[in-house]
Amino acid sequence: MRFTHFAALLASLPLAVYAQDPVIAALQQNGLTQLASVVQSVSNTTEGRSFIGQISGGPRTLFAPNDAAFSAANLDTSNSTAVVSLLSYHLVSGYFPNPYYFTVAPQHTVLRTFLTDPAYVRLEDTFPQVLVTESGDGTNVHILRQQQNVTVQSTVIVSQNLVVHVINGVLLAPTNDAISQQPRLSALVQNFGQTQAYQNLASARGFTLFAPENAAISRLVTSGAATNLSSDQINTIIGNHVINGATVYSPQLPYENRISASGQRFSFSSNATGTYVTSGSSTALVLLADIILPNGVIHLIDNVLVNTNNDPNAANSAYSVATSYAASNPTNTGAVGGGTVRSGAPTSTTVTTT
Repeated sequence: MRFTHFAALLASLPLAVYAQDPVIAALQQNGLTQLASVVQSVSNTTEGRSFIGQISGGPRTLFAPNDAAFSAANLDTSNSTAVVSLLSYHLVSGYFPNPYYFTVAPQHTVLRTFLTDPAYVRLEDTFPQVLVTESGDGTNVHILRQQQNVTVQSTVIVSQNLVVHVINGVLLAPTNDAISQQPRLSALVQNFGQTQAYQNLASARGFTLFAPENAAISRLVTSGAATNLSSDQINTIIGNHVINGATVYSPQLPYENRISASGQRFSFSSNATGTYVTSGSSTALVLLADIILPNGVIHLIDNVLVNTNNDPNAANSAYSVATSYAASNPTNTGAVGGGTVRSGAPTSTTVTTT
């Protein structure tokens, strides 16, 4: 991955370029002409000025699609509100200048962006949508849960408060059909998609679903165990896969103490083989974490948590606690779970070109 320090470049900018907003000038100088043009096109709107102010409010990290990515995306830029929402999904609070600031796969670094537009985000309170990232081999940064493989191509250290990662794709916020786009969840939808506990997810503002993969659902169905359960028991079991009112991403799981939508306690553990979730006497391994939705997150698991215990009072109390917490933390930005720097990280933001 190529790094460039921007401080020395400012003096070489043409006067006409420098007279623009410094952020737009930086984008132009580094060949991000289409992104610079899009930012410029909304700079006279209220939303656009707010976005530029957010970039300048540092420390910030901007994931900047290159010109080829913008051309391939063929985006409609006629609606300034939609454009600013798109741009906001590329900006995160915090300074993440190199791969050492991103955890190595299969662990994720989850970053809260500035996208809060309710047309795209329906998380708890006013929480923003997130980016799911990882350092695939310790040197290259990948943005996951996109329709294509998006990777950081190069990095520009603009200042002590702004780093720009040039990426090869335009980042799109998740849509309502994110579940249907996951073939490993088709059995869950087919067999239990009509239960009340599952239906409630569509209108929830913030939830976490531990979703059994197809093979796990198949084992439950073919064993005949499901036929011995009443509809209320099945609904309770599905509820014991859900955290209601809180979107809990993978970096938070080992440290969480949560109650399910059926009022039962979750416990979590991690070791060299992965992260495990337990409800009652059932335990499952998280196979694929952080499948993000407009209003929550899904973690794919390898087993059905067959827990038929139900405590509505505990469930309601947990939901109240979750919503109260969200309301008291409306400016929840940056890295989820705090974010860490791997050992060996450069201590200076001046990074030489490689």
